[in-house]
Amino acid sequence: MTKHDKILPIVVIILILIGVGFLFYNLFNFYKIIKIKNEVQIIENTSKEKYEISSFLNDPIKGSRSAQISIFLFTDYETKETKDVLDLIDQILKKYPDNINLVWKDLPLTTNIFSNSAALAARCALEQNKYWEYNSELLNADEKFSLNLYKNIAEKLKLDSTKFLNCYASKKYMNDINTNLTEAYVLKIEKTPAIFINQQRFEGEITQENLENIINSMIE
Repeated sequence: MTKHDKILPIVVIILILIGVGFLFYNLFNFYKIIKIKNEVQIIENTSKEKYEISSFLNDPIKGSRSAQISIFLFTDYETKETKDVLDLIDQILKKYPDNINLVWKDLPLTTNIFSNSAALAARCALEQNKYWEYNSELLNADEKFSLNLYKNIAEKLKLDSTKFLNCYASKKYMNDINTNLTEAYVLKIEKTPAIFINQQRFEGEITQENLENIINSMIE
């Protein structure tokens, strides 16, 4: 083997290492979280582009879809405050039926081990037009979340059991839940429930008066 033949493999290896290094350098500097759902992009990068919260096709919505104000509720079925906050928002929806809608965003926390399965079950009820009824049953359940509970609720609400169980077993709506999780990450939401009114993050104590003050300032 000539000297030239010995050097060539070394040069090739060096070039490969340089190429790999360059690739990782670019990934590190230009990394973006991009999730495309119904022609909407969720983006976070070093330019701090503003992210516009949207209601996706399979996001549960309560109230008029044409309402000028959307309350986005990022929450978890096992968060104790969720039921009280949802009850409070329901009162506001009754007071402003033509102006406001509620968009539910699933944010199952890793510390709450059954929240992800509960979110999947509820979304399977959504495709049978019983989401909010199922949502209420989950939030008012006295027993721990389990497949048995999900099946019992489906039967109570007279859902098509076979369709429901197939939907649940296939994790049909996992991508939708992951989309909400990605949104929450981009928005840097660290705890639930978290509320955004249109694009404004709600800060402070969640009370009907505080929410209505913001809503009244937005109503044209």
